[in-house]
Amino acid sequence: MLKQQKILIGSIVWLSIYFLLIAGLPDDSVIRQMIGSISIAIAAIGVSFWLFRQYWLLTTQNRYFWLLLSFGAMLFGLANLYDVISFTVQSTDQFTLATNWLWAFSYLVFFIALIYKLLILTSYYTSQQLVFNILVFLTFVLALSLHFIIMPLFDLSQQSIGFDSIEIIYPLLDLSILVTVFILLNLTWQTENEKWYSMFGLLILILGDLIYFYFVTIESFIETIYIQPLWLLGVVLIGVSGFYARDHEGVHLSQHGHQFSIRQEILSYVVIFILIMFVFHSYGWELNSLSLGLAFILVITIVRNIFLIRQNFKLVAQYQYLAYHDYLTGLRNRSKFNEDLTQLVNNTEQKDERMALIMIDLDNFKPVNDEFGHPIGDALLQHVAERLTQGVRDQGILYRLGGDEFIVLVPRLEKDVDHLVAEIMSQFEAPFDLGETELQMTPSIGVSIYPDDGEYGDLLLQLADVAMYQAKQSGKNNYQIHPLIER
Repeated sequence: MLKQQKILIGSIVWLSIYFLLIAGLPDDSVIRQMIGSISIAIAAIGVSFWLFRQYWLLTTQNRYFWLLLSFGAMLFGLANLYDVISFTVQSTDQFTLATNWLWAFSYLVFFIALIYKLLILTSYYTSQQLVFNILVFLTFVLALSLHFIIMPLFDLSQQSIGFDSIEIIYPLLDLSILVTVFILLNLTWQTENEKWYSMFGLLILILGDLIYFYFVTIESFIETIYIQPLWLLGVVLIGVSGFYARDHEGVHLSQHGHQFSIRQEILSYVVIFILIMFVFHSYGWELNSLSLGLAFILVITIVRNIFLIRQNFKLVAQYQYLAYHDYLTGLRNRSKFNEDLTQLVNNTEQKDERMALIMIDLDNFKPVNDEFGHPIGDALLQHVAERLTQGVRDQGILYRLGGDEFIVLVPRLEKDVDHLVAEIMSQFEAPFDLGETELQMTPSIGVSIYPDDGEYGDLLLQLADVAMYQAKQSGKNNYQIHPLIER
């Protein structure tokens, strides 16, 4: 962590030095433009080596995402470096053909990296709605880019064939990256622990490009010195993303990760509505009864679909809750426990941390059902769940496996688990008031710790179960930690 802080501080200092250097120079200064290009070149090449190091350290398929980002950053830095060299040799502040093609190739590599990451994510998550959203976004961006950028650039193009090609390819790559970034961000809303500084860095790079192309299409001109700060900031953010490369190793969806949120569903219809407005704008807002009728039908269709989507999401949310929660206590159930245990073991291994599994079984619960009946037994389990929730609080995740068995998973265990177990046992000191009946209950608890006792989820569960039965054999109302040590 200390090393990360040093590099982050170094990045901030680098940006600060850059802005201080250019602040005192006139806007049309050639030196200012060269300082910008040199700064971007140094930053991009440095980021390339840093990202390659992350690729070298990682072992999963995500490592190739960082390799591609590294290669793209290197090309981007070389493009800026070549721009400085060509200016020094040729004494021209216009981008050369070779520089433009280097930039284009760097963006192509960035785009391939994003597609690779998208393929990894879609291997965890696929749906018809995802395909629909992708098609809507692609159509929207393609239509806007053709109308506002590609065709105007084609009409304005008066340079060589090489420059004609690059003027078409460059914005197409920009817009392809833009669409893919939004799709990735859309997907990663459903994942846990994703830090996408690289996505925001690429968005800032694209923003700078789109500003430049906008001025070109309106037959105006903007000095690159006004765009260079955006490019430099984008490159730095891509480099910062390397700090969190390990967080990208385990891509796990949340328990509702296979469904889109209603916001994401509505987003596609918002895009359709915006495209309709652009169509009307292209006709100078000269509307007739046919166009107004078509617009009205589209609007009421969209409103109806949004209403149906809301109803469907309510039903889906209920089914999802029942699938992962115990109907009696409202706690997470066995299915959710099995899923979370596998994920926590993987995350704990990647981050070189410790975790604990605490199994709780009520002593003499069967006689309660036999003597007082199942309604009293169910009420007792509900009260036990409430007290365990108070004892565990935010220190762990509480589950009911079934019957009178409860489990607590403690991720990121930083100290001994004894304090938490003692807190859990203290919840049973007072009797349980069940209306006309008052019962005194005690727990027997078994604990296993990763990786001290085992490195697999099934083994940890088995060892905690063995420790719990040892606690019962030792007189009940106590706990054992594997290896079996009486407490």
